[in-house]
Amino acid sequence: MENMVNITYVCKFQSEIVAYFTLSSDSIKLNPEDKNHFEKRGIRYLFFPAIKIGRLAIHKEFQNMGLGTELILRIVGCVHKLSRNVGIRFISVDAYHDSVEFYKKNFFVEFIKEKRRENENVQMYFDLEVSRLKNRLHELLDGLQTKMDDLHKLLQLF
Repeated sequence: MENMVNITYVCKFQSEIVAYFTLSSDSIKLNPEDKNHFEKRGIRYLFFPAIKIGRLAIHKEFQNMGLGTELILRIVGCVHKLSRNVGIRFISVDAYHDSVEFYKKNFFVEFIKEKRRENENVQMYFDLEVSRLKNRLHELLDGLQTKMDDLHKLLQLF
């Protein structure tokens, strides 16, 4: 935060860091193939506002428990809420190759590319308009947030 480039969120369980993620602003420039794809959907911009997930990591002992998906849901909810006041169309990520399936499972899509270098990260995006149920999603996420807050308070009692 000090350099005003990104913000890192740390997730703790019983004072132990179990995960973190970093968010920053982003702008997505479409290549010709992507541009044609979006023009067919009535979108005629070359650059789109986005929020980038710079890093998302889960402690090894807490992997494969749904925590990564929970963090994605929280990020989507946060960005969706922000998009009511600021133009944001996408959540972007430059995924490591071994994380691509995780992001696909969470409804991220690869940008269309002709060729990708072997070690190059995979550029992916989550389209906030994809569901066309933004308001309903927000209601559900607010309800989930309330339930998670209640659960968090309950866990702190133990």
